[in-house]
Amino acid sequence: MKFRNLFFAFVFCALQLAVKAQIVNNLVVFSNEGQPFTLILDGLKENQTPATNVRVVGLDLKAYQVKVIYEDKKLKDANTTITFFRTGKECVFGLNKKGKKKHTIVYVSEKEIDGFLTNANQPISTNPAPTDIQNLTSVPTTVPTPEPVPTPTLSVYQTLLNSIAAQPTEAGKLTTALTLLKNGTLSIAQIKQVLAFFATDQSKLAFAKQACAQLKDPTIYAQIVGAFISEPIKQELQIFLQGKK
Repeated sequence: MKFRNLFFAFVFCALQLAVKAQIVNNLVVFSNEGQPFTLILDGLKENQTPATNVRVVGLDLKAYQVKVIYEDKKLKDANTTITFFRTGKECVFGLNKKGKKKHTIVYVSEKEIDGFLTNANQPISTNPAPTDIQNLTSVPTTVPTPEPVPTPTLSVYQTLLNSIAAQPTEAGKLTTALTLLKNGTLSIAQIKQVLAFFATDQSKLAFAKQACAQLKDPTIYAQIVGAFISEPIKQELQIFLQGKK
C-alpha cells in the first residue's frame, strides 16, 4: 500500500513539473505616439493590418527576434531580441521615440496571464485589480540567465520541435518538420511556430503547402498566407491553395 501511494505521488509530481516546464507567454507591443505598425516575430508577420497595439498569445519559444515596421515609411524600423526567462506571463513593451525617425522597444510591465496589468500605461483595458510585479520576466537585450527549470517528459510535438531546432541544415529542418505532420493536423499557431525555424521562404513554402493540405477549413488559409512577407511567395501559396478548395 505504501509503495502504491509513493508511486502515485511520484507520478503527480512529475506531471506538475511537466506543466511548469512548458514555456507559454504572451506579448503586447504598443506605440506611445499612436503610430500604426506591423509586428514581426522570427520573420513572421503577426498582424495583417498596421495597428497601434498588437497582442500575441501562446508564445512557446524562449527568445524571439522582434522587428517593428511602421506604416509611416518616414520612420525607421525598430529591432531587438526579446527573451522570456519564465512562463505564464504577459509582457508589455512600448515603442519610445529616439530622435526624429528612430524608435526603441522598451520593457513597460508584466502580469500573470490570468492576472491584471498594474502599469498606468497599459495598452489593454482590464479589471483594475492590482498585481504584484516582483520579477522581470522578459527584457529586450542580453541579460544574465537564471537557473533553467528542469525538463521532465516532453510531448511528442515539443520533442519534434526540439529536433527541428537541432538540425544543422535547412534541408534537415524541413525533413524533420514534415515528419511532424505525420502525427496529425497542426493548428494555425503550431504551423506558424514551425515556419519560424526556417531561414528561406522556399523551405517555409514547402512546409506550408503540406500543412495546409491537411486543413479541412479553407477559410483559414488566409492566416497561413499572411505569415509570409514576400509577395511572390504569397501568390505561389495562394495558387496552390486555390486548387485545394
